[in-house]
Amino acid sequence: MIKKIVTIIFVAIILGISSWFYYKQTMPIFEEEPKDELSILLEGLEGETKIDFSEIEKIDFKWITKIKFGVEEKVITGKGFEANNILESQYNSIEQFLVNNGFEVDVNNIAGGTVVGSMGYRTEDVVCTVSGGITGYEEAEEQWNPVGINTKDVIVSCGNFKKMEFIRVNTPLPNQIIQSPLVIQGEARGYWFFEASFPIILVDWDGLIIGQTIAQAKDDWMTEGFVPFEAVIEFEVPIVKNNGALILRKDNPSGLPENDDAFEVPVFFDQDDNI
Repeated sequence: MIKKIVTIIFVAIILGISSWFYYKQTMPIFEEEPKDELSILLEGLEGETKIDFSEIEKIDFKWITKIKFGVEEKVITGKGFEANNILESQYNSIEQFLVNNGFEVDVNNIAGGTVVGSMGYRTEDVVCTVSGGITGYEEAEEQWNPVGINTKDVIVSCGNFKKMEFIRVNTPLPNQIIQSPLVIQGEARGYWFFEASFPIILVDWDGLIIGQTIAQAKDDWMTEGFVPFEAVIEFEVPIVKNNGALILRKDNPSGLPENDDAFEVPVFFDQDDNI
């Protein structure tokens, strides 16, 4: 009788263990969804500035690019949040955070005013707008019922906006091993050229120029669309390190820094050429 009871208990334990393993293998695994770069940026902004922003939400905002024959306005889908009744010092800390994280002011996206205004910031791949006004101003109704003259309401919007909107390089590809002479091919919008050309330089790991050339348009460049280009560059292969960058510069006959732009392609040099 005792032996029978022990057997029943043993079988029950085995079944229980088997059921637990089966449940563990078949139960859904809930993992936290990895955060995208925009969410990480905005959360960092909130944490460093100590501003009580709303929840991060999907948002559409306008971004202006200056082109040869006028301006072009794009609608960017990104993420953003807002805050009300913040102090002037807190408002200024938003710009300080962006600058400290590699953003620079974009002169094409500045709109100033006595009551409301906005400022645009950009990196190589991300753009942000900071729109703010004195607390109580309703822009849509153009009404102003100030709650306090020393506080502001602000909306921060950020989205991805890559230079590939302006220029695309087909060859060489990023991180490609290159030899001299190097053929460069791609396409750029007409306003990247001036008189059907733009400059290209090749630098080594330390930023030293080791080659330069001029890209030539292969079609009519007097357009806002993409125009194919081609160039050939000769260079001496660096001896110390094998990494560098190909820099395609927007032609800027005005010489004004706000009209400068460039697209960079990281490359590696075939140092077997030095053998």
